[in-house]
Amino acid sequence: MNGRTVAGVMPRPAGMPSEAPDSWLVYFGTPDVDVAADKAKGSGAVVVAGPADIPGAGRFAVLVDPQGAVFALFSPTAAG
Repeated sequence: MNGRTVAGVMPRPAGMPSEAPDSWLVYFGTPDVDVAADKAKGSGAVVVAGPADIPGAGRFAVLVDPQGAVFALFSPTAAG
């Protein structure tokens, strides 16, 4: 939208169980994924993936909040 990426689609990862439904995952932008993930854990969230780097893109983590909602955190790689 206006030159900015606002959504993405990717193939199902290898090894994902066939009974797992296709779904959307909301990403919240943050300047520091590690700090934000630690803060979320302190509020009762569980980290289920990451924090980890996405080569050439940034850093991410996937979490589940205390009510069971899945969400991700993302920080893009700084332009250099």
